[in-house]
Amino acid sequence: MRIYCPICSSACHRRSRPFSSAGCRYQLVHCPGCDLMFWTPPSLPTEFSYASLDFGNYDTSHGSGHEELSAHQKGFARNYRGPRGSLLDVGCSDGNFLRWAQSNGFEVYGVDIDSVALQHARRITPRVWLLTLAEFAEWASGQGLRFDVITFFDVLEHQPQPLPFLQSAARLLVPGGWIAGTVPNRRRLLKTGRSAREAFWDFPPHHFLWFNAGALRSALVAGGLNGVEVQCQMYGYATPEMLRLAGNPVKRLALRWAPEAPSAMMPDWLFQALRQAKLAAQVLPQAMEAGLERLVHAGGSLYFQGRNHVD
Repeated sequence: MRIYCPICSSACHRRSRPFSSAGCRYQLVHCPGCDLMFWTPPSLPTEFSYASLDFGNYDTSHGSGHEELSAHQKGFARNYRGPRGSLLDVGCSDGNFLRWAQSNGFEVYGVDIDSVALQHARRITPRVWLLTLAEFAEWASGQGLRFDVITFFDVLEHQPQPLPFLQSAARLLVPGGWIAGTVPNRRRLLKTGRSAREAFWDFPPHHFLWFNAGALRSALVAGGLNGVEVQCQMYGYATPEMLRLAGNPVKRLALRWAPEAPSAMMPDWLFQALRQAKLAAQVLPQAMEAGLERLVHAGGSLYFQGRNHVD
């Protein structure tokens, strides 16, 4: 059976042996037309939620009180040149970026499919919804709601069908509105794993699309954007993830020492102590990794921005 690219519709060929995850069987495919790599079939398991995954102290991590922008979000602060108007953050999670945008003059809105994260985002603004982008776009069109800016940081790679997602976002923009965000760079210098076992977050049902700069630009143009800019961000992408993986045994040991904690959940004070220890430990190796990324121009993240057509 022929497989076609979800961006440029070119006939594609397989690049990997199949593997199974969450009861589904996936295969990696490469497009010779736009250079996208994607996983097929483009389907999620029937029951899928991020709160059910083994990310560790899930609820506490969302309520940790961190206020600085994450490294990949800082590209927006450096590069965005448009108006400070209404902003919709798709995949807003616990609202950390919404907090920054609100304090910098934007009227903020957010959507996410993670109910746990949205409980924390509502402490920043009540204008957040437990909806997909397509569901929100349908509701917003009935309200006449449109935005000056739509952002999605590390969200596009999760979409089994990227063009409908991008087209839904473009329809929510005012004429000349902006779209900005990030995706992981598949040509990053260091990878924390080359298999679903080593780096499950970069495989389905989490990530369906593997971008390089060219494939990302092709997707954004096909989605209706003009003046597309793509920049490689060098900030030491792999170091925090490697420390997280190395710290899993420490977390398990810490839970044994905290009998007051329910199973699979550590008390907040212990979570914060381990988080601060990790942040301190990663400073030097992350700086060294970022230096190497700059040397070979192979950063871990791709920042993009572009505008829709002016009516």
